[in-house]
Amino acid sequence: MHPQLSIGSSKKHKLAFSRSVHFLSLLLASSLAASSASSGAEATPAASGKTLTIAFMRPGPDPYYQDGQNGAVMAAPSLGAKVVTYFSNNSQSQELANVEDAISKKVDGILMYAVSLSAESADVAKANAAHVPIFLLYGYDKSLLSKVAGFEQVNLIEYGKAVGTWLTKHLTEGKVAIITGLLGRGDAEAYAEGFKTGLANNPQLTVVAQVPGDWNRQKAQHAAQDLITGHPDLKALYVENEDMAIGAILALKRAGKLSQVMVVSCNGAPYGLEAIANGEIQASNTCSPALEAVMGLRILTGVIGHTTEPGHLYYSLTVFVTKENVKDANPWVPDQSGIEKFLSLPLLQPVADSDLP
Repeated sequence: MHPQLSIGSSKKHKLAFSRSVHFLSLLLASSLAASSASSGAEATPAASGKTLTIAFMRPGPDPYYQDGQNGAVMAAPSLGAKVVTYFSNNSQSQELANVEDAISKKVDGILMYAVSLSAESADVAKANAAHVPIFLLYGYDKSLLSKVAGFEQVNLIEYGKAVGTWLTKHLTEGKVAIITGLLGRGDAEAYAEGFKTGLANNPQLTVVAQVPGDWNRQKAQHAAQDLITGHPDLKALYVENEDMAIGAILALKRAGKLSQVMVVSCNGAPYGLEAIANGEIQASNTCSPALEAVMGLRILTGVIGHTTEPGHLYYSLTVFVTKENVKDANPWVPDQSGIEKFLSLPLLQPVADSDLP
């Protein structure tokens, strides 16, 4: 789980002053274009003829990160930018080396998924020292908020909570297990916490195990095999993304238990939506990495162009789907017309300071 800070009123004043100083250093003397947030049409450096170079940092091989990267690359020209990409292979040292390399090449900004909370602290410190704006997709840390162009992620607890709440309305009793993503950045931990909060609405549903799948299909398949062996009367599996859910479904099929175990998930990957349409996954709270990256890039270029205030948390757009409304999910892999739709959406509104986790 990401760090939760308790700040007294005097500390709030100091934080507000610190953020104001940071904002002034980033914004210089420019004015904010507040109206752009509601219209969805923000000013970009393209108007001045300058093409920004944005480094996109991808932490691992998960399709989520790849589709987010692709979304940013496709949207960049419309925002007066080009994107150069980096891959960290889930290594903190490689990620920091990538940040250093991007800085050495004088990029105008960095858009990234960090490997972990500890990794992103070092990344942000490097970017700050070089005066390069950095925007984080996931990994929200309140202590870093005044040091970044922004954070964007789903409302983590609520994201998982919605899945748990749905399950309480469709399963009366029994044993439930959780397969989490890669621990260490806060999102996998929070999804599980939120799910259990939602599940608590029905005390007849009991979480009997929680094991990591690391966002990896094969690891999740092995984890599911172990779970159904250890708990042959298991009634439901919450698998924190559909790539892992597909692995878990394969394990259930091989054990002849797919009809016995209800599978619920998150994210809305193309193959996940197909599994929902086929009835193999019963429900999923979905978001689009391409849409998230496009929104993140819009905010980052706005910060660089002095039309958007830095230092805010933004919640991603999400759609809860079942077989009945699976077509409502935002696509992970949009075509150019889909990217143009994402670019035309109203810009995300910052989470109010009073509502920050």
